[in-house]
Amino acid sequence: DLHVKRHSFPTRRSSDLSLSLSPDATLFEAFKWASYAGTFLLSLRMARRYGAPAPLLAVFATAVVVALVSMGHALLSAVHVFGIYEPLHPVEPGDAGPLINPNNLAGYLNLNILIGSGLALSKRPPTSRWLLGTGLIILLAVSLRTASRGGVASLVVGLVAFGIWATFARKAKLASAKIISYATTAALFVGAGFALLGAEKDFWPSLLSENVAKLQLPVWSLPVIKDHPVFGIGRGAFGSVFFAYRPQTPGNIAYTHPENVVVQWVAEWGVIVPVVASLVLLWGFWSARQSILRSAVLLGALFGVGVLILQNLVDLGLELAGVGSAVAATLGCVWSAAPRRESASPAASVWTLRIALGGALVVGCLLLWRGPTNLKRTELACNESCW
Repeated sequence: DLHVKRHSFPTRRSSDLSLSLSPDATLFEAFKWASYAGTFLLSLRMARRYGAPAPLLAVFATAVVVALVSMGHALLSAVHVFGIYEPLHPVEPGDAGPLINPNNLAGYLNLNILIGSGLALSKRPPTSRWLLGTGLIILLAVSLRTASRGGVASLVVGLVAFGIWATFARKAKLASAKIISYATTAALFVGAGFALLGAEKDFWPSLLSENVAKLQLPVWSLPVIKDHPVFGIGRGAFGSVFFAYRPQTPGNIAYTHPENVVVQWVAEWGVIVPVVASLVLLWGFWSARQSILRSAVLLGALFGVGVLILQNLVDLGLELAGVGSAVAATLGCVWSAAPRRESASPAASVWTLRIALGGALVVGCLLLWRGPTNLKRTELACNESCW
């Protein structure tokens, strides 16, 4: 039985100075976050040199490619990713693709639906509106086909909020009202039509499912936060540490994430880091609020990140490196609207980017040297060292 009772969880030794209860998993997360920092800075630099629409268009185009590849897997009823990789847990025919989990795929596509909407509604889009509209239809169809409850609900909220802003915006540089109304209506109807025509027999049961078992995970995770409020259990350590706190449930199920981004961050980082990170982001975006509110491109990108965060109150898509990199690139573009300090020189920004990418490379080499990590290896390490 993989279940470990709370009172049997090993105590930390005074000689163990690590702030993480799963150092191998934290090393992997350090590599991810160093790469996010490099992506953010690279996107910021590109946005300031070429304008925010250029890197955002690249992010949007990448999502369209992912959606097309996912659609191809569905048409071929594939069970292997690219016909090569066999998922660890068998998937239904057609569900294989670059992002196997439907919730993760929906969140990633929803982010880019709002990005594409902002690009399409801008007065001077970076490419043809027909191309942007076609991409939006593809993203909508594939996103709705996932039948992700959190994905569909958050997308509706995001589109309605963005539509209300576009309706009442006065100073923003938007396309004409006729183009906006026609494009919105066409995208919704065509995207919904494609999704429903391609939906399998389990589409509506999945979308309307009353299974809310994973919503209990944040409540189950509260004792973890209570016992480690300052520094947390270590980034990436939730999957192994939660065994000591999991209530008695049927079967030996490994919960790798609490399915809530706020609980995840507070449990693994502690209270201080999420609060400081949130304040820094709010400060940066508040200083750029005038530029953001007047730009359909920037506001669409920001709405996209908001939609993804909203969904991740019940899902875990932000924990995937591919989704996190897209968010980092998007936030870098939005941050480019913040006024630059006079003391900031181009050379300093270049060196900051080099340090971030160099840090990612160093941590990546350490990760390769340590080898892959999983729950089984973590369990064996604990048995050898402190159990």
